[in-house]
Amino acid sequence: MSLINNNFLRINLVELKFDMIKDPIPDDKDSFSMGIKKQIKKVKEIDSEERVYITNVIQTLFLGDDIDELRKEWDKDLKEVLVNKSSYIYVNFEVVFKLENLKKEGDFTDDVSDELLVLLEPYFKELVSNIFSRSSFPTPPIPHNYWRNDHEFE
Repeated sequence: MSLINNNFLRINLVELKFDMIKDPIPDDKDSFSMGIKKQIKKVKEIDSEERVYITNVIQTLFLGDDIDELRKEWDKDLKEVLVNKSSYIYVNFEVVFKLENLKKEGDFTDDVSDELLVLLEPYFKELVSNIFSRSSFPTPPIPHNYWRNDHEFE
């Protein structure tokens, strides 16, 4: 049973940053490392009677040989991590949504986070694909449900 009412959903692209000036350098197997980090910011109630909430969901795709170094900074705010980094795409979505079928008031479980990320996945993938379509670098494959963990893959 869905917790988020899909008929009452607003997704706004608040911020998009990317630095693709320096293409990642492939290793001797002609592959490169990629990592995707996500953060769901604090959820705020904007209408208690209607159970309408707002949050920001930030997703960042990192490319290159410094993913191991980035992993050490994974818990920091993503804007801090981006300082002096190249080969990344940073996306900040503002999401307004209405919750239904809550077991109790204020019951924000991992299920709500999962539903938000399921809804945002195609938007993030489309942005990434669109950016890479204007680059000489091939579009990296992003697995289905990449957000289930903070992924790193080659």
